[in-house]
Amino acid sequence: MTEIVLWLMAIVGLGGAIAVVFFSGGVDSLPDNLDGFVPSARWFVFGALLIGGSASLIFGVLASFFRWEAGREAPDDVASDFR
Repeated sequence: MTEIVLWLMAIVGLGGAIAVVFFSGGVDSLPDNLDGFVPSARWFVFGALLIGGSASLIFGVLASFFRWEAGREAPDDVASDFR
């Protein structure tokens, strides 16, 4: 269940970050440099969604991988074949 929640948080977080950029003027509205940059709530929300979505994506991938690995059979002991 937690694996599904991580994947959903990743989709919502990254999708929300893209939506914030899209609805606030697109990529052209992003600052070229930080000279004269004025922090605003939309950039805070964008950063929070981007970081939270990325972290959830990484942990979702890791949780899926470890769950998949736990279900696999262990390899045979190859050293026992050489006796």
